[in-house]
Amino acid sequence: MSTTYYWYRPRELDSEAFQAWADDCRKIIEAAAKDRGGHSVAIRGEDGTGEPIFSRDLVALNGDASAGLEFEPFVVPRLLKKEFRDRTDEDGRIFRFCKVAGRPYESVVTACLAAFERRFGSAVRIEADASGEKGLAEARGRQH
Repeated sequence: MSTTYYWYRPRELDSEAFQAWADDCRKIIEAAAKDRGGHSVAIRGEDGTGEPIFSRDLVALNGDASAGLEFEPFVVPRLLKKEFRDRTDEDGRIFRFCKVAGRPYESVVTACLAAFERRFGSAVRIEADASGEKGLAEARGRQH
């Protein structure tokens, strides 16, 4: 079974808040990379290689493909292009998701999503399937 995290967001996110959130994600990854008794997490770029992206317009990361620890990329652009199959919630927010399949980068994805929720408040909605609810709740608790 693969854990999946879902988020609903507006097509365009405020540029200043997005840059602050990208900086939050960078700090989360720096903390995850520090070895804490053998529990470090290697974070790579979208395809599982190279460096993750934390720009003013894009956050993109994945697990480490060289160790077989990548799965679906976690990709959040500041501005979403309109897609034919855009799915929205009752408030018109656009649906996106990331499956992590229990890979170690899940802790980074949940922390980044909790920070996303903190930066953008009611403009976004974050959810998880049953297997991810505990991880998301823990990430939210670490944010306060």
